[in-house]
Amino acid sequence: MYSLTSTCTENSFENSLQVNYFVILGDLTMSASSISSASSTKCYCEVEATMRYANTARNPGRPFLGCPKYNTQGLPYCKFFKWVDRDQMGELELREMTIQALLRKLKELEKKLLDVEKREIELEGRVVEIENKEAEIRLRRTQLPLSVWAFAFFVAFYLVVSK
Repeated sequence: MYSLTSTCTENSFENSLQVNYFVILGDLTMSASSISSASSTKCYCEVEATMRYANTARNPGRPFLGCPKYNTQGLPYCKFFKWVDRDQMGELELREMTIQALLRKLKELEKKLLDVEKREIELEGRVVEIENKEAEIRLRRTQLPLSVWAFAFFVAFYLVVSK
């Protein structure tokens, strides 16, 4: 298990950014102990603003923060808009990478859960199969002595009647 701790401070963030990095068994897990104001910017709907990139001729690829409800079918949005400064990009990209890593891990865990559930159903089927075979064996064991007694009774009856 590896553990690496690093503290970053940015003067433009007024020393408000401290990020701890933990590398555990090859998985990258990051947590922010204090988050800058840029990462917690909320739109007028009181929802955390999302980072997007402009695709205009005047500002190609320039990042900005906007209402996450914008361009979502049927949802009203507040028209919040704020350009992201270049010095804020590092923290926002770090947060975005963390979110993407967590989403990948979530999908992986959901797949594993689905596999486990399939295996559980398969094993339950096998248990039912084995229980049915056991019941059949028990039934045969009780029927065998009964058939032996019936045969013995028939032979005895035949011997008595035939004399």
